[in-house]
Amino acid sequence: MASRLQTVIEALVTALAATLAGTAYPPDQVKAVLFWPDEEAVQKSGLRTVYFVRQGRQTDGLPDSGTVTTTVEVYILAARWLGTEAPQAMQDTARWAVSADLMADVQAKLLAAENNPAGKLSGTAGLVTLFAGPVEIDHERPSDTGQWVVPELRTLVRFRREHADR
Repeated sequence: MASRLQTVIEALVTALAATLAGTAYPPDQVKAVLFWPDEEAVQKSGLRTVYFVRQGRQTDGLPDSGTVTTTVEVYILAARWLGTEAPQAMQDTARWAVSADLMADVQAKLLAAENNPAGKLSGTAGLVTLFAGPVEIDHERPSDTGQWVVPELRTLVRFRREHADR
């Protein structure tokens, strides 16, 4: 049986994989991971745009009327392959534009999922708040080869669960 946290992470993966009009770089794959994958392994996959979702620190509140409010850090890495040309410096305007577009795509998909009352993120187990804290964006995580644009979005996700649930 999946825990409520696993269910929330799976719902985030589904939301990020959904087609959304205006997306600059639709992901070829969205995957929940425990650790960031090796860049070389991702490159060998032949995929051009990949999102990875990783959970971080989890904080559970005290039980209130049989329910617990859980807050979890969520990290979303959006990687875009730039091609086989020579690596581009981060100062390159085109590289910055790709990074900004990737993060705008991720935020738009999360907002669309959070605002959809019929979506998977709001169900019988309680409303999920995707942006329960500040959104932080690191526009350039190090890329070993320099041929990937690798921005990361960090946010807090809050949800309620029954005290007896996992």
